[in-house]
Amino acid sequence: MPIKDFSTYKEIGHTTNTVIYIAELDPDVLIVVPREGTMDTAKDAQENVAFFHEYSRNLGRPTSSVVIMSNMLGQEPEARRAYQEIDPKLVYAGGLVVENALSRALGSFFVGLTRPVVPTKLFNSVESAIEWVKTMRPKE
Repeated sequence: MPIKDFSTYKEIGHTTNTVIYIAELDPDVLIVVPREGTMDTAKDAQENVAFFHEYSRNLGRPTSSVVIMSNMLGQEPEARRAYQEIDPKLVYAGGLVVENALSRALGSFFVGLTRPVVPTKLFNSVESAIEWVKTMRPKE
């Protein structure tokens, strides 16, 4: 199930279709929670990419994202293409949390067809996605 208790996370912002959190000890790991029933559009994706880039610049180092795909109903092809605009100098990895059949299909489609510009993998839990993206951090 998607995270329901965010008490251990800090909300840092939102976009039209997401709320974005961080763990206090890992400000470079963004937990991206699409609003329930989200249909990701190109405009939404562009807004999300802009948020990731701005946050990374303000933080002064690259970030990663862990996206809770289970809340999504769909994603337009143009949205998948918009995520190709992620700057690998600002975003180093992405974990997609897929906890039901629809989210697994969306995540597999995204990874298989889009060929993300940063390392991206599917996970069954938020915790495993977070642990993996931490291993992908650039060496300082």
